[in-house]
Amino acid sequence: MKKSITNSTEKKPTEEVKKGRPKKFQSVEEMEKLIESYFIHCDNPANPKPYTITGLAVWLDTDRNTLLDYENYEKFPENEPFFRTIKRAKAKIQQFAEESLWKSGITAGVIFNLKNNWGWKDKTEQELSGPDGKPIKTESTISQLDSQKLKNLDPEKLLALKKAADIQNELLTNN
Repeated sequence: MKKSITNSTEKKPTEEVKKGRPKKFQSVEEMEKLIESYFIHCDNPANPKPYTITGLAVWLDTDRNTLLDYENYEKFPENEPFFRTIKRAKAKIQQFAEESLWKSGITAGVIFNLKNNWGWKDKTEQELSGPDGKPIKTESTISQLDSQKLKNLDPEKLLALKKAADIQNELLTNN
């Protein structure tokens, strides 16, 4: 009878090897309760505080980037169960910031927050018109060139002029 000796420290193929630190939150329910306690804390009438992503991260004893990683389940598939919880918390924080625009004295800071944390942008629209509000009259550059000048043009410039004329004609016919 032959005896085999095995090393007890070797990993068995069925054992799961865990990488990195353990998860901060063991369940969605645990995270939801902690997030709700953050909002209750902020709503304390004796000492109200604004809702912020960083404030929530500190309350959860983590940092802003780690908290936002719980929302990024494409990069961290194991975080998918937490995705909706973080989205809802962020929506509530963004709503708070947006509603704060109506409070006097803090508008500039709120605008800064909305632009830098929530993707808001200033939008400027300009409308150009000719005399008396009529459309601006334009003429195609190609129609002004005679055949000899066209032959002397660089093919790339000629193609660019044609594209510009086509776009111009399309715009004029649509208006």
